[in-house]
Amino acid sequence: MRAGADPTKIAVITFTNLAAETLRDRLGADYPKGLFVGTIHALANLLLVRAGIKTEKVLKQERFDELFQMVEENP
Repeated sequence: MRAGADPTKIAVITFTNLAAETLRDRLGADYPKGLFVGTIHALANLLLVRAGIKTEKVLKQERFDELFQMVEENP
């Protein structure tokens, strides 16, 4: 990113939400707007929400793997 990479084109995938939070904390002031740091489930949810697809029911029922099917069904 320091060399000019667009942070909105970068996804840092972590295994847990705690690991994502730790990475964001470590980046501190260097954490650029638009950089995604999170789990693969969180990324799938973000993509769906940005596409206008409601995910609240899936999240509330903790059926997180269904997010992947929803992404496949809504390219």
